[in-house]
Amino acid sequence: MTAAGEACAEVLLDLPARRADRRLTYRVPEALRPAVDVGTRVLVPLGPRQARGFVLGFQPCDQPGARELREIQAIVDPQPCFSARMLELARWVADTSLATVLEAVHCLIPPEVLRRRDAPRSRSSAQDAAGERVSIGVPARQSAVPDAEPPTRRAPSVPTLLWGGADARREWILHAAASEIGGGGRALIIVPEIALIPHLRDRARALLGDRVVDLHSGMTGRARRAAWGRIVDREADVVIGTRSALFAPLDRLRLIVLDEEQDTAYKADASPRYHGRDVALHRGTLEQARVVLGSPAPSVETYAALAAGHLECIRLPRAAAPPRVTLVDMRAERSRGRRGLLSQPLLAAIRLHLRSGGRVALFVNRVGYARILFCQECGRAVRCKRCEVAMPYDGERRAIFCRICGRTDPAPEVCPGCGGAALRWIGAGTERVEEVIGRLFPAIRIARVDRETEREFAKIAADFAGGRTRIVVGTQLMLRARELRPTLIGVVDADLPLYLPDFRAGERTLQQLRAVLSLAEGGVADGGPAAEAVVQTRVPEHPAIAALRTGDDETMYRGELAVRRQFGYPPYTVLARLIAAGPDRQAAEKLAAEAVEIVQRFGVEVLGPAPARDPGPRAAFRYHCLMRATDGDAVRAAGRAALAAAARGRRGRLTVEMDPQEIH
Repeated sequence: MTAAGEACAEVLLDLPARRADRRLTYRVPEALRPAVDVGTRVLVPLGPRQARGFVLGFQPCDQPGARELREIQAIVDPQPCFSARMLELARWVADTSLATVLEAVHCLIPPEVLRRRDAPRSRSSAQDAAGERVSIGVPARQSAVPDAEPPTRRAPSVPTLLWGGADARREWILHAAASEIGGGGRALIIVPEIALIPHLRDRARALLGDRVVDLHSGMTGRARRAAWGRIVDREADVVIGTRSALFAPLDRLRLIVLDEEQDTAYKADASPRYHGRDVALHRGTLEQARVVLGSPAPSVETYAALAAGHLECIRLPRAAAPPRVTLVDMRAERSRGRRGLLSQPLLAAIRLHLRSGGRVALFVNRVGYARILFCQECGRAVRCKRCEVAMPYDGERRAIFCRICGRTDPAPEVCPGCGGAALRWIGAGTERVEEVIGRLFPAIRIARVDRETEREFAKIAADFAGGRTRIVVGTQLMLRARELRPTLIGVVDADLPLYLPDFRAGERTLQQLRAVLSLAEGGVADGGPAAEAVVQTRVPEHPAIAALRTGDDETMYRGELAVRRQFGYPPYTVLARLIAAGPDRQAAEKLAAEAVEIVQRFGVEVLGPAPARDPGPRAAFRYHCLMRATDGDAVRAAGRAALAAAARGRRGRLTVEMDPQEIH
C-alpha cells in the first residue's frame, strides 16, 4: 500500500452493468497489505456473494463505523492492473466524456488480460503474490504511484503539429522515436486504422530492431496478451497501434504521436466516447511526454489551436514528385453539351497514361450521402439558413429538411442561390463508373475496390502494382494501400463531401482530397509522363478545391473559422449530441423532448430535435439534437442531468456524446 497504517481501501466494483459506478470501502487485512495498491484487482464480499473490483485509493480506518467494514478477501492478480497515473487518466476520460469511471478503467487493460485464469490470492498466499513477476499491468519494479521514475527531461511547453505528406511524416516520426529511445525513453505511435500498421511497423523494426510491438483490436487474444506482457516487462520500447493503444502501460513514456489526427476513427463510438486526440494530449501532460499530431490536412480545431499559439508547427517539405493537379469545371463541360460522367480532360489523361505504360486510379466517394439537391449551374447545394448545412430530400413529404435543427421546407423548384432550374441529385457509385470505363476501354483490365470487393483487396493491389491491372475504380478503401502508386489519379466527383449535412464539410473535403492525391506521389512510369491528378468539380473556386492547385490550404482554414464563428460551431463553442432511441416514434420523440427540457434549464442552446439518419440496432426510432454553449462545463452538466433523468425511465435509451464528429 502507499502509506503505513492505511488499512481501508476504496474499491470500484467490476459489475456487468457499467452504466453506473458502485464504490464501497473495505478493510485491508494485514496479510494482504504488502500486495494491495492502487489498481490492484481484488475479491470482496457483496451481500451473500463475492464480486471483483479495482482499488482506487486508501483512507484511514480510524473513522466512525470503520470497524464494521467487511474485509477484502483476496487479490486476483499479483501486480496492479494499472498505475495511479493511468487511473488519473481514466478519471479524466470519464469526466470529459460523461462515462462512468468503470467504463474508463476498462480502457486501461484489454479484456484478454482481465480474463486470465489466475486463481485469486488469499491472505495465506499474499506474500508470494507480492513477489511473483507476472505481466499484467504495472511492472514488478515500478510502484503504482505517480512519478516513480522522474523523467530524464521536460517535455516542450506545447505539443507539435507535424504538417506534411505521409512518407515525410513517417520518416520524421520514426527518427524522433529513435532519438527518444536513445535517451532511455519509450514511444507510442497511434494510427487511425489497423491497415496502416504493418508498413509502419516494418520500417520501425528496420530502424529500431525488435523492440517494436503492435497493439490493436485485430490481434488474437494470445497475441495481444503477449504484446501487453512485452510492454509491461519493458521488452518493447515502441508501441504502434490504433486508438485503444493510447492506454498502453508504457512507463518512461517520452513521445506520443497521433498520426492522421484529423481522422474520425479517433472518436470512440461506444462509451466512453472519448477523442483520441484529446487523450493523447492529456496523457502527454500527465507523463511529461512530447505530443506530436501528424496530418496532411489538420482538423480546423487543430489549426485554430496552432493559430492561437497552443501548438508549435513543423512544416515538412512536399513530396519530391507531387502530382500535377488539373481542375475540371463540370459546369463548363455541361455548357459545352458534354453531360457524361467522365470529362474530356479526364478521358484524355487516361488514354495518355495507358499508352505510356502508366496506371490509373479513379476515386469515387458515394458512401454515406443522402439525397442532396445541388444546382448544376452554380454548383451550390440547398442549405439550411440556420445551420448552414446541406438539406436532404424527403420523398414522402416532398420536402427538404435539416438533420440538425429539424427545419423542413418544401422542395424548391429553382436554386435558392442563383435562381437556376437545373437542380439534380448528387453522386454516382463505383459500379456505374466501372461500367462506363469498361465500355470505353474494353481491352484494359479493370478492378473495383469497395465494400463488395474488400476481401480481394490485397490481390487487387498486387495486380495493380505489378501492371496486370491497369485501372482501379475505388472508394476510400484505396487509401489503405500506399503501395498502389498510380501515375494518374482521377477524382470523379470531388464535391461530394461539400454536400454532407455537416458543418465540417469543407475541411473534410480538403482532407479527403489531400489523402487521395497523395497516392500518386512518386508514381512515375519509366519514360512516361509525371504523376498527374485530374479533379472533376462543379465549384473549382471553393477554397477546399482550389487549394489542390494553389497549395494554399490556409485560405480554406481561415474561411472555415470565419463561418464557424458566425454560426456558433467549434472551436468557438462546445457541442454535444443527444440521441434518444425508443421502440416506437412516440417513445423516442417523448424521450428527446424531455431531455431537451432538462438541458435548456442549464442555459444551453439546443438545435433540434430532429429524426436521426439511421435507426440503431436495438431501437426502431431515434431522434437527436445538438447541445451548444461556450461553457463546456455547462454542456457536460446538462448532459449528465439528462442522462440521470432518462435512467429513471423505462422506455427508451438516451445517449449523450461530447464533441460529436458525425452530426447528421
